[in-house]
Amino acid sequence: MNHDVISMLVVGAVWGCTNPFVRRGHKNLEASSNDSQQDTRITLIGRIHRSLGRFVRFQVFVPYILNQVGSLLYYKLLGTSDLTFAVPGCNASALVFSLMTSYLLGERIDRPSLGIFGASLVTFGVGICIVSDQQLKSVVSNDLQTSEL
Repeated sequence: MNHDVISMLVVGAVWGCTNPFVRRGHKNLEASSNDSQQDTRITLIGRIHRSLGRFVRFQVFVPYILNQVGSLLYYKLLGTSDLTFAVPGCNASALVFSLMTSYLLGERIDRPSLGIFGASLVTFGVGICIVSDQQLKSVVSNDLQTSEL
């Protein structure tokens, strides 16, 4: 159980910390491409070439690869733990880490008090799921022990 909680936090940290970097990498590339773009007519091949060109830049590529490593860890976690708290736990921790990383990178956060409040509610909800799951397992275990006697 503790291993699952740590895994959820690791997945959430990888997802949440890489999302602002991917967003920042795309913004930087869009700003530079808007300055250098002279022809407004772009063919389909030109759009594909521009998209692939953005992807191979390290500002986007490195955070994206790390994010995909987080997804691999997430799928491993889904295979080994209870889905009822692994899915919301990973997503909630990703939200919290994304909010913290965005703040640390200096991004403008509209109404940060609402973001903190929402992240607190989500974290509290996941905590309730974890505690209720442990209590349910305890009750089922006790019922099985008493029925065997």
